[in-house]
Amino acid sequence: MPRKVIPDNEVEQLLRQGLSQVRVSEILREEFHIDVTPHVISMWRRRRGLPKVKARPDIIPWPVRT
Repeated sequence: MPRKVIPDNEVEQLLRQGLSQVRVSEILREEFHIDVTPHVISMWRRRRGLPKVKARPDIIPWPVRT
């Protein structure tokens, strides 16, 4: 059986929209029937030179000193 290939354009578009790697892997599983882990998406992103996922300071429920 041939391997399923990650649709580059779709994944790049989802990541640029700000979706998490977890959500992208879920979408690939649901819509394209491609079972990949968030780590695979991370490696895919790095190999294509896309920017790193930025930390979100708004999700920390306590103040942080600079």
